[in-house]
Amino acid sequence: MTLEKLENFISIINENFFLKEFSFSKNDFSPPQMSELQFSDHVIWLDDLLITFEIKEREILVNHTSEEEIKWFKNKIEKKAKEQIKQTLNYLEIHREINITNERGHVFNVASANLKKKIHIVLYSPHELLPEECRRKKHYLSKIAGFIHLITAYDYVEVCRILITPAEISKYLEFRKQYSGQN
Repeated sequence: MTLEKLENFISIINENFFLKEFSFSKNDFSPPQMSELQFSDHVIWLDDLLITFEIKEREILVNHTSEEEIKWFKNKIEKKAKEQIKQTLNYLEIHREINITNERGHVFNVASANLKKKIHIVLYSPHELLPEECRRKKHYLSKIAGFIHLITAYDYVEVCRILITPAEISKYLEFRKQYSGQN
């Protein structure tokens, strides 16, 4: 699966579980006198809850090693995705207008939202050579973004399949954060 296909797949999952009205995958916006920016790979926005997703897919390479997979994990999952989440939060701080389009084609200004709860998720599809020590890493902390969930795409689909409602999924993610001891 390519990154584009994975992003489309996650978009379909989210629009089915969170409804098209609350699911946003078209997140490029253009502030005045600036070039186009991307808010986040995917967003779920329900009233005062914002869930941001950064989605990473490992290219299938021939003859690569576990060491290369660890390097990919550290670079794309732990570094780049964290920076993208921090950038999204920065956009919320500095821009008065961030118009994004939901899956129904309606445009909303997410910058005007009264967001009380922000959940950040890095969804990734690892290669089979990624060592278990990397796969066991369930989160990391950022001084700016706070707690960031690390979830494989397969596990995320299973969470959505089992928990079904947005409220249950949000509560599960909060439980996951508390259980890690990082509340």
